Amino acid sequence: MGRIPRICTRIPIQQAAIPLVQNIADPSTPVTDPREALRALGGRAGLVTVEAAGHGVDTSSGCVAGTVTHFLDDRARPVSGACPATR
Repeated sequence: MGRIPRICTRIPIQQAAIPLVQNIADPSTPVTDPREALRALGGRAGLVTVEAAGHGVDTSSGCVAGTVTHFLDDRARPVSGACPATR
């Protein structure tokens, strides 16, 4: 197993904000898994579900891209919500 990059050790895990993004019809990871993680992480996490199938979330959609960009650019607390599928 490799070493943890130094940048990952600067914020204590108990304080880190965590965004979770999940397709509702993921064949590998059922949507119940991130919902359980959300409960375990408490107020420092948010879950955005995407009305789509597949294991990878399409981050090019306006809704998902906006949510992730807001979190990264503004260091905002992640929020929970839902995004429609991209066409």
